[in-house]
Amino acid sequence: MYISTEERPEDIKTDARQFGINFDELSGALRIPYILPSDDVEHEINQLLRGEDCDRVVLDSLSVLSMFYKDSGNTRMRLNNTINQLRKSDATVLVTAELGSQEGMLTREGVAEYIADGVIKMQGFALGESYLRSAQVVKMRRTQIDGDVLDVNINGNGLSVEKDEDF
Repeated sequence: MYISTEERPEDIKTDARQFGINFDELSGALRIPYILPSDDVEHEINQLLRGEDCDRVVLDSLSVLSMFYKDSGNTRMRLNNTINQLRKSDATVLVTAELGSQEGMLTREGVAEYIADGVIKMQGFALGESYLRSAQVVKMRRTQIDGDVLDVNINGNGLSVEKDEDF
């Protein structure tokens, strides 16, 4: 299940087709519900997951939810509640958040990196006419990580991640 708080399911499917991925061919194996941030978002997520047997759940994005909450204390509590609601699903959960612009903050709200079990920082760099993407495992609870910056390639063959000494 891919829970979107920003993009409509039709737009996500259109974007995926640009990379040769046709979600419609998955014949019901993937649900893409769209929810609006609200005071009842934890309940909405619970309703979406009720009765579902998902192997993986994506919530895109915590940054949109955090904009809805009024103060930083409330934001941390609400995002923690949302993450805990997702954890109850027994699925592998992936949550997205925008990168922070302030020094020392991985995410814009500065909260997600503390409540998540793992953090993978992904960035894009324009270099002349080329566009480079990178990924770095910054945190992974109960797992030793090396923190190397990895090269990410997306093309017609899918996505590949590999060590690149240029990074």
